[in-house]
Amino acid sequence: TVEKIAINAALAGARPGHMPVIIASVKALSQIGGQGGKSLLMSTSPQAPLLMVNGPIARELGLNSRSALGPGRDNQINTLIGRAFSLCFKNIGYWYAGQMDMDTIGTTRKFIQCVAENEAASPWAPFHVDRGFRRDESALSLFVTDGELDVQDQGNTTAEGLLKNLAYGITFGTYSLQGRGGGGGERLIFMPPDVAGPVGGQGFSKQQAKEFIHSYARGSLGKMIQYMPLKGEARVAEQWKFLENLTEQQRLEITVPLLESADRCFIVVVGADRAKTAVFPSGPSPVTVGIDQYRP
Repeated sequence: TVEKIAINAALAGARPGHMPVIIASVKALSQIGGQGGKSLLMSTSPQAPLLMVNGPIARELGLNSRSALGPGRDNQINTLIGRAFSLCFKNIGYWYAGQMDMDTIGTTRKFIQCVAENEAASPWAPFHVDRGFRRDESALSLFVTDGELDVQDQGNTTAEGLLKNLAYGITFGTYSLQGRGGGGGERLIFMPPDVAGPVGGQGFSKQQAKEFIHSYARGSLGKMIQYMPLKGEARVAEQWKFLENLTEQQRLEITVPLLESADRCFIVVVGADRAKTAVFPSGPSPVTVGIDQYRP
C-alpha cells in the first residue's frame, strides 16, 4: 500500500518529504467512522475531506497556515499534498464520480487541500495537543466537511461580542429527530487570529469559547426540521412525536441548541488578519494520527 501511495504522490508532484503526511492522511481515512470512510466516499451529499497538520513538520514543509485554502503559489505545498491524497482516493479506493462517488451536485471542496494550524498566532494549545499529542510531535487531523460559510465580523472587539456573532452565524442546517441527541452534526471553526487573539486574551480558554458558542448557537426547531416531514414514512423518534400536534408557528417558536454539546464544536486557529471566520458543517468526528512514525 505504501508503494501505491508513493506512486500517486509522485503523480501529484509531491516530494519525498511530503510522504509522511500523505501516508498519515490515508491512515486517518481508514479510521473515520465504523466503515473507514465508506459513507464519505459514497454519499450523495457533498461531503469532502479536509486535512490539517500540526507540529514541526508543518513548518519544515512550508505548509501555509494563513490564507490556507486559497489558490496560488503561497499554497503550493497545501495543494500538492491534497492532490496526492485525492489521487490515492481515486487510484487506490476507486473513488470516481458516478461509480463510487455518488454526489448529487458535487463540491469544489473535493479539490482537497491540506492546511496547517497557525500555532504561532494562537492563544491556545494547538489542536493536536487537545487530541493527546505533545506540542513537539507532528500530527495530521482529517475532518469530513459538508459545506462552508464565511462569518464576518465588522467591529466587535470584546470576546463576548466576537463569540456571540460567531454563535449566531453558525446556526444553519438541520436538527436530528431520529434520536435523543442534538442536531446539526458538528461544526469545524477556522478561527483567524483577529478573532482568537481577543477571545483568548480576554480570558477565554478554548473549552470556554466552545461552551459559550454552544450556549448561544440556538435556532428555530420549526425551521431546522423542514428537511423531514413529521408524518408519513419519516423516521421520527418517539420523543418528538408531540410536534405532529403543533401548528407550524408553534414549532417555529421553539428554540433548540444547534449542537448536542460543546464537544461537537472544533476550534482551529487558521488564517491571516481580519475577523473573518470560516465555518464548516462537519462529521463524523475528526481522526488525528501521528506523523512522526512515518518519517524515515
